[in-house]
Amino acid sequence: MSVDAPTLGFDRERIIGLSLVMLAGTFWSTSGMFVRSMEEVDAWQLLFYRSISVVVAAGLYFAWRQRGRSFAVLRNEARLSLIGGFFLAVASAGFVFALFYTTVANAVFMLAAGPFMTAILAWFILKEPIRKATWITMCIAGFGVAYMVQGGVEAGRWLGNVTALISVAGFACYAVTLRQASSRDSKRETMPVVIVGGLMTALFGAVMLESFSVNLHDLLLCLLMGVVQIVLGMVLFLKGASRVSAAELSLLSLTEVVLSPGWVWMFYGEVPETTTAIGGGLVMVAVLLRAVSGLRRRPTWRSV
Repeated sequence: MSVDAPTLGFDRERIIGLSLVMLAGTFWSTSGMFVRSMEEVDAWQLLFYRSISVVVAAGLYFAWRQRGRSFAVLRNEARLSLIGGFFLAVASAGFVFALFYTTVANAVFMLAAGPFMTAILAWFILKEPIRKATWITMCIAGFGVAYMVQGGVEAGRWLGNVTALISVAGFACYAVTLRQASSRDSKRETMPVVIVGGLMTALFGAVMLESFSVNLHDLLLCLLMGVVQIVLGMVLFLKGASRVSAAELSLLSLTEVVLSPGWVWMFYGEVPETTTAIGGGLVMVAVLLRAVSGLRRRPTWRSV
C-alpha cells in the first residue's frame, strides 16, 4: 500500500553535497585575499602564473580521473573546450582586473548577478522559459548592479566596474555553452574546458605582460591561488553539486559573496563603499528570493 510521507531532506548524501559546495564557496572566496596579499605583481603577471598552475593542477586531476582516456576525451570535447574555454578565459581575466581596480565587495557582488544574465542568455539562445518570479528578481538585481556602477563611476572606479561586468558576461556565456552541450549529452566532460581556458588565459597574459620577473612571495601566491582557490574549489563544487538541488546551489553560492569582502575587511581593513553595500544588498536579496522560490517549487512529498 502506498502512502504519502514527507521526504527526509537531510540524508547523508545531501549533507555531504551541502558541505562540499559550501567548502568550495569558501575556497573561491579567498580570491580577494590572495590579490590583496600580493606585493608587486600586476594583473597580467597574476593571470599568467595563476593560469599555469590551473592548467597543471586541472590536467593532473583530469588525467587521474580518465585513467588513460585523456587524449580521446580531449579530442571528443575539442569544440566545447575551445568555445567554453574562451568564455572562461574572458571571465577569469575580467574578474582579476576587477579585483585590481575596485573593491573586493564590488567585484563579487557584481559576479553574484551572473545567474540572471545567464537566464536571459539561455532564454534568448536556448529558448528556455523564464518564470515571472525570476523576471522580478532580475529587475531587483539589475537595479543593484546599476547602483554599484554609478557609485563606482563617481568614486573613480569605473574600470573595475567595467571589467567586473565583462567577467559576468563571460561566465554567463560559459554557463550557456555548457548547458547547450549538456542538453545533447548530460555526461559531457567539462574539465577540458577549464584546461583550455587556462591555456588561453596564460597565453594572453604572456603576450600582454611587460616582464615575467616576479618575487618569490608573489609567485608562490599566484601558483597557490590557481591550485587551491580555483581547481580545488571547482573539484569540490562538482563533487557536491550532483547531490543538491539547483535552488540550493543558488543559496550556497552566497557563501563566496558573503565571505569574500569579509576576509579583506578582517585582514586588510577594506570597507565597502555605501553604494556597493546598498547595490550589493539588492543583488543578494534577488539571489535569495530566486533560490527560495526554487526551493518552494521543489517536491517535498513522495510515494513510499
